[in-house]
Amino acid sequence: MAGATLRNAGVELSARATLLRRSNYRWDATTTLATLRNRVTSYDGPGVFTGDARIAKGYPAYGYWSIPYSYSDANNDGVIGVNEVQVGDTLNYVGSSLPTLESSLRSELALWSRITLGLVLDHRGGFKLHSLAEDFRCNSTRTC
Repeated sequence: MAGATLRNAGVELSARATLLRRSNYRWDATTTLATLRNRVTSYDGPGVFTGDARIAKGYPAYGYWSIPYSYSDANNDGVIGVNEVQVGDTLNYVGSSLPTLESSLRSELALWSRITLGLVLDHRGGFKLHSLAEDFRCNSTRTC
């Protein structure tokens, strides 16, 4: 049975403030920021697991890998032909499957101690998202 050792490191910050307080309403805001660095530090298994995701030493767990390709309309006919596509022969790391940066801003307005209106703005970045719907379309119709 294969075993892996992971190292996860990151920072989480949060700040909350009451921006305005009156007898009939209160306005609060909270902001958060989190980072993640996830790495496989040792692994004694085969490497490839689920589709494009794999475990490889020195990279994020279940990071995405892909064979690189490029294309150009060499004959300028407006159509990319098979002979105008170049495909690599080795997998290259393309990104983490987990967000490496997350942030949010939450704002709440409390009215008459009975009604609370809230708004949340959320951001997640620094990662790739695998689309099974796109895989199905590509593999069933060959329109990748």
